[in-house]
Order: sequence, then structure tokens, then C-alpha cells
Amino acid sequence: MDEKEEVRQIQLDNNRIISSFRNIHHRYEFVGKNFLIQQEGIGELFIDTQTFPDRVLVFALTASAKISLQSSDGSESYSDIFLTPHMYLEFDPSK
Repeated sequence: MDEKEEVRQIQLDNNRIISSFRNIHHRYEFVGKNFLIQQEGIGELFIDTQTFPDRVLVFALTASAKISLQSSDGSESYSDIFLTPHMYLEFDPSK
């Protein structure tokens, strides 16, 4: 039986998140100002938008992630960055 993949969005504001998703039929997206983080497959991600005021830290613990840098209204994607497990990226989403 084929199940359709469901996309679930989580809004990022000023917080720290450790995601641990195990359902292969769901794709999780973390939406922030000027960026979108998509968890690719099962595993864990650490996302920090709280520690540094103008920075976002994404640490792909055991899952892969795709980070899309977008226009302020989200209509245009400027660049995609892919992280594999054990990689991290710190960026300023306003630039």
C-alpha cells in the first residue's frame, strides 16, 4: 500500500529545537524569516535561532537537511544548501 507523503511545517521564531522524526511518510519543514529547512528522511536535527540574535545554527545530527535561502516573502529561492549527518551550518538569514 502506498501512502502519500505528508508535509508538516513548524514555524521557527526565537527557540532551540531538537527534532527526532521517525515516520518515513512525513516530511518536516522548519520555516523561518528568509529561510526554509527541510529534514530529509528520518533522524535528528538541532536548530538554534535563540543563542545568537542574528544567526541560525543548523546541526544535522543523524538526518540530512536541505536549507533554502529565500526572499523575504518566500516567493523566490536564492540558494539551496545540503547538510549530511554530522555537518553544521551557521548563517545570517537577513543577508
